[in-house]
Amino acid sequence: MILFVHSTNKNGLKKDIIPGMPLAVRYNIELNYYRLTDKTDLWRITRPGVIDGKQVHQSKWTVFESNHSAFEPLAFASTQPINFGDKNVVPLLIDKGFDGIRRVFFGNDLRFWLHGPVLIDAISYLSQGKLSLSLERYIQVDIDDIFYAETGLKMTDSDAEKDVNDRSFKEIKFNMIMGLEKNFTYDDNTFQREEVNALLEAQNKFREYAEGFTFYLGFSGSFYQTGNSKEKAGDEKLIEYKDKFLWFGHTWGHTHAHELSKEQLEHSMRLNYKFAKKHGIPIRYQYSIAPWHDGVFPVHEPLYEAWKNVWAIKVTSTEEYPRPHPNRQRRGFIHRDIMVLPRRVCDVYTSTVFLDKYPGGKSRLDKSIKGGSLFRTILTTPINIFMTHIQNYANDRLALYTLESVFNFIKCWTNLKLKQVSPYEAGRKYFEIFPEDKNPLWMNPCLDKRHLKRWPAYKYCKKLPNLLLVGPQKTDFFPNTSKTTDFIFEKSATYFHDELTPKRAFALLPNAKIISIVIHPAKRAYSWYHHMRAHNDPVAMTYSFLEVIKASDSAPYKLRQLRDHSLNPGIYVKHLSKWLEYYPSKQLFIVDGGKLKSNPVVVMNDIQKFLHIKPYVNYSRYIRFDSKRGFFCQIIKDNKTKCLSEGKGRLYPPMEKEAMDYLRVFYRHHNAQLFEFLKKHEYTVPEWLVSEQE
Repeated sequence: MILFVHSTNKNGLKKDIIPGMPLAVRYNIELNYYRLTDKTDLWRITRPGVIDGKQVHQSKWTVFESNHSAFEPLAFASTQPINFGDKNVVPLLIDKGFDGIRRVFFGNDLRFWLHGPVLIDAISYLSQGKLSLSLERYIQVDIDDIFYAETGLKMTDSDAEKDVNDRSFKEIKFNMIMGLEKNFTYDDNTFQREEVNALLEAQNKFREYAEGFTFYLGFSGSFYQTGNSKEKAGDEKLIEYKDKFLWFGHTWGHTHAHELSKEQLEHSMRLNYKFAKKHGIPIRYQYSIAPWHDGVFPVHEPLYEAWKNVWAIKVTSTEEYPRPHPNRQRRGFIHRDIMVLPRRVCDVYTSTVFLDKYPGGKSRLDKSIKGGSLFRTILTTPINIFMTHIQNYANDRLALYTLESVFNFIKCWTNLKLKQVSPYEAGRKYFEIFPEDKNPLWMNPCLDKRHLKRWPAYKYCKKLPNLLLVGPQKTDFFPNTSKTTDFIFEKSATYFHDELTPKRAFALLPNAKIISIVIHPAKRAYSWYHHMRAHNDPVAMTYSFLEVIKASDSAPYKLRQLRDHSLNPGIYVKHLSKWLEYYPSKQLFIVDGGKLKSNPVVVMNDIQKFLHIKPYVNYSRYIRFDSKRGFFCQIIKDNKTKCLSEGKGRLYPPMEKEAMDYLRVFYRHHNAQLFEFLKKHEYTVPEWLVSEQE
């Protein structure tokens, strides 16, 4: 059990006793410093250390007191004299099972950054390791657009290499970044000539923090040797050191993928491929990034085809899925056998190249590094592919400062093991950890301004359905009349009871109307059984209906499968509840299947009201009862009728009484729940269900 104990209106001079426990608390205490104890077996990710008062006295704390041996301090702190003198107190406590239940008490909430790793360790400890995160974190840093930037923002030759004779600049640059250099004046050209310890030195340094660390450089060859003379020299220096880095291709002209055909994309990629061959750029891994992430999501099929045809790509990454913000909710998926991994930001921006121009200033960047969003991303995310741009490595080199600072902070405060593997291996590990992410959750790009900009013009929004007929199986009967231009609908009986469909449908079509038809579940089960017999299913042909529905869990798999497909879709309340987890109740219309069959005109009138269809269609002019078929059929030319095919509306022998009695008992509780569910959401209760509740 994890408890965050906090109060805003109690005086810290007075102790409160926790009822039933040998534990006292004091509230609203100001602390001077905070020190984690190293005498506990709870720490796993967290590395004990001391935090000074600046980070802890910004809020009021709860502290704990106990003399019982089951309660052990996890942290100590000193108090501000304003409370009750300079005294050591306990703001973090573990109860190892005073009453048989283990607990961890936090004296503040998660806004105190150190409580993040402590919470992860507490969950691992209290679950006896069942809910533990690995200590390994996989890191990859991409530098996009290595040759593509405006003049003045590209790397120069001094950015790409190290001048070992110029120690003074290294000291000056460090002091400037840390805000310590007061008297040094310079111009951009001075720094372009004198900057040292750039990409290669940083790469070697980062390998001390992350095993196998190597920068990935993304290139569009058409921009090579553009810019001023020093930037051209920087391009040449990068090519000279090409074997020191890992490389991946963009497109030749850094174009928007969704604006190009497969042939145009392949042509652009082949030009980039030839550029790499000409300059001996090693492309060791089947990895690529689309400029602006365009075409990855929303998916532009020609991009995936061109990637496979030209580069044999197996892995990419994007910030766009499912949406770019918030960063922590980005996910991966697999499409066309290409693994798409979530791309992270390290809080340096494409347009920010000078520290004094950073939004919110250096203090905001440092806050992200030292326990803030960047630290939390690495703490909680097993696979981290970070997106940076060439501009971040020129001028004030914000990326190098940010990366080294966060790597050092992680080393200081955690036991995490940073390492880099190939993109393919990272993708394989990602989908081992998150297998549920393999199938993408398609969404409607027309509902997102950013995604709509990446949506090809020929894919206009009205092509998506705005009405779903979701079944369940063996209830679908809709009179076939002239089509309306107001609704594009899709019908699938399996949508109703599939576990993932409501979530996926809502992601793609959040404004769609949903129609479900419910008949007596016993009749639905019997109809499904005969449907399978009509298709010569071996199990249905071998076993009677009663034998199928009464099959035990030890029965042969195929028999159990037919049993489940017969019975489970009829548990209507379970499946309808799942749909209402995503869609508001006003978007769902439930049709009484028995009434639809006996009086479809009335039902279709109700459906038209639900859909707000105009002009109103008088269905009595389009359908009538056909005594030979036993249901309503469409009226066609010369006052004749056109009915559903012979395979629809089959007549079956009456159900055995024993089978009906068994199903009434089986569905009794579920139908009672369905009745309450429909009343709660103010749906009309089907006549067959009303009669069962009387």
